[in-house]
Amino acid sequence: MKFVTESLSITKKIDTVQPGSWSSSNYIARKRKGLHFNNEVFSQTSIPSMGGSYTRSNERVLSDEELWTVYLKCSDVRASVDSIVRRVATFDWMVLPNISPQDERYEGLLKVCDQVTRFLQQPNKNGDTWQEVMTALLTDTLVMDAGVLELAYGKNGVLQELVPLRGSTIFPQVDEFGRIKEYSQNIYQDGMYGTIRESTSPQDFPTFKPNQIMFLSLFKNTAEPRGNPIIESIINEVIAMLRANEHAMISLDADEIPPGILVLAGIAGRAAEEARADMQRLKGQDHKIRVMTTPDPTGIGAKWIELKRTPKDVSMIEIIDQIRRAIYRAFGVMPVEMGMTESIPRATAVVQMDVASSHLVTPILELLQGKINGQILTSLVQNTEITNLIEFKFDREKRLTPEDQRNLATTHQLYVKSGVMTRNEVRETLGLKPVLGADKLTHEYTGNIATITADTEDVYDDTVSDEQLKDDESSADEKIGLEEQEDIEVFETEKEIEKKEE
Repeated sequence: MKFVTESLSITKKIDTVQPGSWSSSNYIARKRKGLHFNNEVFSQTSIPSMGGSYTRSNERVLSDEELWTVYLKCSDVRASVDSIVRRVATFDWMVLPNISPQDERYEGLLKVCDQVTRFLQQPNKNGDTWQEVMTALLTDTLVMDAGVLELAYGKNGVLQELVPLRGSTIFPQVDEFGRIKEYSQNIYQDGMYGTIRESTSPQDFPTFKPNQIMFLSLFKNTAEPRGNPIIESIINEVIAMLRANEHAMISLDADEIPPGILVLAGIAGRAAEEARADMQRLKGQDHKIRVMTTPDPTGIGAKWIELKRTPKDVSMIEIIDQIRRAIYRAFGVMPVEMGMTESIPRATAVVQMDVASSHLVTPILELLQGKINGQILTSLVQNTEITNLIEFKFDREKRLTPEDQRNLATTHQLYVKSGVMTRNEVRETLGLKPVLGADKLTHEYTGNIATITADTEDVYDDTVSDEQLKDDESSADEKIGLEEQEDIEVFETEKEIEKKEE
């Protein structure tokens, strides 16, 4: 892909200083001293096992396969993850110049932004849309805290496709100082003891350069190479939810046969097993007649001992609600979003919805926006000068209500009429292009419009010349002398009055 406009031509990749290089032309020359804690985990040292080899991380509690199983089977985890993914994947975004619309380069940059936008709307040859690519990326990110996009380049070194890869198959490979050398992929299933490698062919384990992978992790840390999944912190809650759901379904399904013990007299062995199987197979189907026979009419009998349920089954409902809230809290999802609106006032629900967006949605948007600007745009538009003038951002500005829009328009109108802002300055704040003859300050009064210029005669000048300063000093001395003379005359007059009285 090559972007060419009338005023801008993006054809050559300009080598720039690498991030984190401290302005050094050769950043590798600045050797790091601190050893990386996870060097062995990142390098994925293989351990021989039954003709193959396996690797495992000591920090993870659950394997990637188990994390994915929890996402599929626990309805509350699935609802929390999907709620966040849907909001982020369908969030409005834009690619715009970050300079003033009045800049002469603005028109050319707009054309580049339009071409970038068209590429991101359908970023691969499979026909996947932006929403579909983001859904795949963010689902892996929230479940395994490892979302991966492959940046596929053409022969000319220009970005051609964005392809989502399964995050659990990508491993960063670093040296002892934590510097990423490459990314390796292992497509085989991850089980309880790590990745089972059944093949030694290099084609089955592709490697990627650092600029060919966009690795997204929400909870980056120094203890685990691929972040810390949220699900691992709610293992007990997930187990309790799965057990509670299973217990509830069994209880509801077995209501026709209440809990108890069936005592069969005169039947044992195979006949007893068949009777038990028949009772289990036909439970809930009371319209079917169950028949048991024996050659001895006096040798058969049945007695049902009913078992009572304990009060803990009743109190389990309250505990389940608390467990659900714990799961929602871990994902930053408010209960009101999940339909738990009982006894909640409308004002409280509105506040919770506003707060919910700042818990996990906003951080994901910030991380994703930084990744796209720092990695995808620079690979797509291979010209640093132009890349610095455009940016990808999510439209997170709050929509104004009709009343707010009217108040804002009234404020701008007041600024223009009182000479605080020009019409073009107001248009610039609104993101509009300038118009001719709207760069002068005007003041409206009694139906007339006066133009305000910066070089008017009545502008107050508070500068003082040296001559004026000398005149002011001499006049001040004269004033002080007169005041002293008046004090002397008053003193002499008081003395004369005292003599006359004596």
